[in-house]
Amino acid sequence: TVPATVDGENPEVCLAADDTTDTDSLTVTVAIGDAGGVKSATLNGATFATKNEGDGLYTGEFVVNDGGVYAVAATDLSGNTGSAYITVYKLINGTSAILKIAYSDKYAAMPAPVKDGYAFSGWYTAKSGGTKVESGNAVGGVYELYAQWTHTAHEGGTATCSQKAICSVCGSEYGELDST
Repeated sequence: TVPATVDGENPEVCLAADDTTDTDSLTVTVAIGDAGGVKSATLNGATFATKNEGDGLYTGEFVVNDGGVYAVAATDLSGNTGSAYITVYKLINGTSAILKIAYSDKYAAMPAPVKDGYAFSGWYTAKSGGTKVESGNAVGGVYELYAQWTHTAHEGGTATCSQKAICSVCGSEYGELDST
């Protein structure tokens, strides 16, 4: 569970999410404390529903499916405002994606996926080309990162007595001529 940055005094807004399991969505829990009643709450400027749990605690939750900054603000009945935000980034590996939380607006640990016949080259800001990103780099407004690969092994194709096999991945000839 990861608490987000809190910048208000009263009410106190806290956000938490668990990104320890690689998944394509995150549920963010919102807790608004020390509030003498919540007049309004917003998520990125839109009205956000909260539940009064008693003793000045209001809760809610929202699901995140994309990278970005998610800010919650709350105003109590006295007009005091508090807010917090959480920064989420998406790691896209071909057809699958996982969401992770940026700590202090920096990329956290990123997994190194495995793909047969390829070496993982790293996480980049574009599907091809782009800038390589590593843990500890500032997010800087880039909320989607793409896995890039280097081809390491040829596959597919059949050699004949006059032509080597043709790799189904890169189109290059490989192997030995079939002498039988």
